[in-house]
Amino acid sequence: MVLVLLNLLLGLVAVISALRLGGDIERRGAWLIVAMYGLGFAGDWLLGSRSAPLSPAALAQDLVAFVGFSYLGIYSKRVWPLWAAAFQLLSVGAHGVRAFEIAVRPIVYAWMMTGPTWAVLVLLLIGTFGHRRRMSSSASARSWPS
Repeated sequence: MVLVLLNLLLGLVAVISALRLGGDIERRGAWLIVAMYGLGFAGDWLLGSRSAPLSPAALAQDLVAFVGFSYLGIYSKRVWPLWAAAFQLLSVGAHGVRAFEIAVRPIVYAWMMTGPTWAVLVLLLIGTFGHRRRMSSSASARSWPS
């Protein structure tokens, strides 16, 4: 339970920081995180607990994040969204491990599912503060192709 609360706290700090201090790419990344949490909560509410062998809500959550961060990484001048997409691909792979019923200890599976999302939150914070640093210097502010 403590890890869930820490995850929510880190997510809240990352999203608020990105929305208030980040550029366009960081704000879009923050909205992707919000969509991930929203899909997770809605899926748990509609479909029940995640104790099933393969949670469709968790899979949808990770696929949306993977596609969204891939899109941001391809069409922006930032590298952090590509790293975030790579971490989300690890989470998607964890669903494959579960779907193919590969023998993995439950704690390892739990870390395969949640660890990459923690990394994405840290990357969003790094991207946000990197944007602030660029804005305080004389670097170009352009981040999204016109």
